[in-house]
Amino acid sequence: MKDSNSFKNALFHIFTLFGLVTLGRIVYDYKTVYYDPYNNAKLKHLSIPETVFTSRFQDSVFVDILSISFIFLILSLLVARYNKTNRLLNESLVKGQDELELKEKFLSGYIKALNSSTILTSTDSKGVITYVNKQFIKLSGYSKEELLGKTHSIIKHPETLESVYYEMWRTIQSKQVWSGMIKGLRKDQTTFINNIFITPILDKDENIVEYLTTRTDITSLVESKEKLEKSFVTDKLTNLPNRNQLLSDIKVIDHEESANLALLNIDSFKDLNDFYGYEVADSILLQVALSLQKLVFSRNLHVYKLPSDEFAIFDKECLSGADFIENVKSIVLQLVEMKFETLNQSIGINFSVGIAVESDGILTKADMALHNAKKNNKDFVVYTQELNTESKISDNIKKVTLLKNSLNNDQIIPYFQPIYNLKSKKIEKYECLARIVDDRGFVIPPLHFLNVAIKSKLYPQLTRMIVTKSFEFFKDKEYEFSINISMEDIKTHEVVEFIIDSLKTFHNPSRVVFEILETEEIQNYDVMKKFIQKVKEYGCKIAIDDFGSGYSNFVHILELQVDYLKIDASLVKNITHCKQSEIITKTIIDFANALDMKTIAEFVEDQKSLEMLEIMGANYIQGYYIGKPRAHLIENPII
Repeated sequence: MKDSNSFKNALFHIFTLFGLVTLGRIVYDYKTVYYDPYNNAKLKHLSIPETVFTSRFQDSVFVDILSISFIFLILSLLVARYNKTNRLLNESLVKGQDELELKEKFLSGYIKALNSSTILTSTDSKGVITYVNKQFIKLSGYSKEELLGKTHSIIKHPETLESVYYEMWRTIQSKQVWSGMIKGLRKDQTTFINNIFITPILDKDENIVEYLTTRTDITSLVESKEKLEKSFVTDKLTNLPNRNQLLSDIKVIDHEESANLALLNIDSFKDLNDFYGYEVADSILLQVALSLQKLVFSRNLHVYKLPSDEFAIFDKECLSGADFIENVKSIVLQLVEMKFETLNQSIGINFSVGIAVESDGILTKADMALHNAKKNNKDFVVYTQELNTESKISDNIKKVTLLKNSLNNDQIIPYFQPIYNLKSKKIEKYECLARIVDDRGFVIPPLHFLNVAIKSKLYPQLTRMIVTKSFEFFKDKEYEFSINISMEDIKTHEVVEFIIDSLKTFHNPSRVVFEILETEEIQNYDVMKKFIQKVKEYGCKIAIDDFGSGYSNFVHILELQVDYLKIDASLVKNITHCKQSEIITKTIIDFANALDMKTIAEFVEDQKSLEMLEIMGANYIQGYYIGKPRAHLIENPII
């Protein structure tokens, strides 16, 4: 519209000028033709000669008007172009200002979000603090004024090695980003732990002008991890180190053959438990634990609480075998003379003791000595080679024979135990469990042949049979199913190749889950990682079995790309009446959820356990309450 008005104005000016020029020419011609300047007199006749006027007008006025008109036309077009260009520039400027304001709002929002969720500081090139946000002020406990102008040494923790700071400065001064976990000290001298990223900020000449530090406070996470790790090496009732800690302590002894171990078992504790109840029995265990701690303290020995009614005394100082035996006998005799008070009664207890001295494999040998003491009603038995009885050897031979015959006669079959989704309220998975069906049709559970299968090196053959039959059974079913894999399988090249070949021909390997039992026997995690990497290439999933029962290495769990954590039965079966079991179970569930792993709670036996696990946030449950292992699938459990 503006361009049209400009063009109209230009035409108006052209025609106006055209009229003025025409009029001027007429006047000029009039004077020239009818006025004689030499005679200084007007001609007598006023009529304009047509030939003179026409000639003048055509030769002079018309050409001038045409030239001027053309010039003004060009000028008007240029004016119109200028107006249009000016309008476009104004529109572009307005649009650019709007976009700039929008980007400033976004940037302001990002900065606000970053400040509210991230701990930020910046320093100059010498490390002097120039900026702190509210999150860092809150974390450190110092005010802004106390922090600005200082270095980060104001929060330096005495436990952090100087080599860490040396490596940090070496990295950032080379214009690279440094990251790491560092402890800090608040103003009130309490400790915090941060994940830190320090980024050098460069100017246009690539010189460092400042360092930007972002932090994530992981104090609560580390403390929870440490608390959880401690719970796995601490007995819940007595707060003594447990079997897992004992195994770890035995492992760190440089020369196990110089170590000494005694296992103490309370005689007839089951009768005491049945007669007085759990509370009284637990009270006696606590009193025994306290008494043992006092008695071993002056002797530089260490006491542990093992499962059920068993304790251990371990010698880390490498006493002679004879001295250790005398110390243990003295301790036990003093315990026997004690009376433990409960329910206004004084209860005396006796012990059976198995001892292994100056020997490798001391835990196994001490356990064999204890078993012999209980079997033969003796107070003390020290392990000797003769304790490997012929009956035990004969029993193992029978089991090996049974397993070999079952493998040769195709009597190994998988049973399937359902796994229930607490959210969808449906059975969505099954665990495949090995069973032997003998010549009489009796079903033999793995309790009677699994250990001997491992010792006799028949376990890989057993695994191949279960893999083959499970794959065949589920080939036309849409359920996810899991198969137990041992470290022996993973270390056996032929078994791994067999599994990979089976996955290649299975139509949907993403439905296959491999359950791995992580134990203290694992020496090489690289082998396990390679196996997991191989099967995951086919879409398979990984579950860690019996998690929470004993040796649970959290660092390696994070590295193994685990999909499921199967919470051990020893925790799940006690959650309804043991607060510590409930807390540990909830901690494992929270740990798994934080790492985007699913949890499967085993040994769910009743509705109350199901409801508690559902509230805790468990994903799946498994146990007799859902269904026992069967040769066929249970698809609709009655709950």
